[in-house]
Amino acid sequence: MLGKSRRYRQFVMKLNQFFNGDEPMKKHILFTIFLGLLSVPTLQARVGDWSTWDNLSNEVSVSYNQVQRDTWTWKFRNESAVSTITYMTFKYWDKDGEHRDVFPGRLRPGEVFGGWSAFTASSRPTIAITAIERK
Repeated sequence: MLGKSRRYRQFVMKLNQFFNGDEPMKKHILFTIFLGLLSVPTLQARVGDWSTWDNLSNEVSVSYNQVQRDTWTWKFRNESAVSTITYMTFKYWDKDGEHRDVFPGRLRPGEVFGGWSAFTASSRPTIAITAIERK
């Protein structure tokens, strides 16, 4: 390996550790690959691609984003000026049929939650709130 850069030698050493069973190194490399995949631009919902806010019901609005040809995501906004959403269930329809989901937490007045890491559908979904509790 004469003449090879220090980074290249480190890379080869890490690959050898990986293929020779060094478990902490395998986890490190797999985690690095995972982080790299998260940064692929076609997988991320970009802020400029979001639709305008559409009123669903119960002072909740939704905005949509087409992340890929067959993948849509959405986010919810609590339009109430005074109450926090403490529980919400909803159903949505996409080209694969009807699905049910639960909102995973609390949403304070004016707060927004959702996007690629939370909700996905195979086509632009139609969403209906089935139950909501506020505090």
